[in-house]
Amino acid sequence: MVARISSQSGPGRVVPLPMLGSLVSLLADQVAANPDGFELRLMATNDVFPNMVIAVRKQLAYLFHFPADGHAGYQSLGEPAAANLRFTFPMASVLHVAGSQVVSFDHAVVAALEFLTNPTVPPASLAWVERH
Repeated sequence: MVARISSQSGPGRVVPLPMLGSLVSLLADQVAANPDGFELRLMATNDVFPNMVIAVRKQLAYLFHFPADGHAGYQSLGEPAAANLRFTFPMASVLHVAGSQVVSFDHAVVAALEFLTNPTVPPASLAWVERH
């Protein structure tokens, strides 16, 4: 697996993930280095699909799971009481997310680890809604 990281400071770099522990370290390092947010795309080394995108801002996250080319994907469902969030990424990309789709950073880490072990289905640790 590899991870592609994008933040406000740059359009992205690719990082190999040889072990599950390296993903946890990578995510923790990115939160510290990019307090205004970052985007992480997890994917198989030689394949674009399946992949999972994690948008992180401070201790909150929003996730997409794309199982195959041409599939609109799944988006995370979170706590209904969460506040709406705005994620800003390189190239002036802005993502407005309803609070009901926001999960804690800790839950996003668990989902990312699940994705690494079985990338073909959305991680079971979160609720998901299929996009059309």
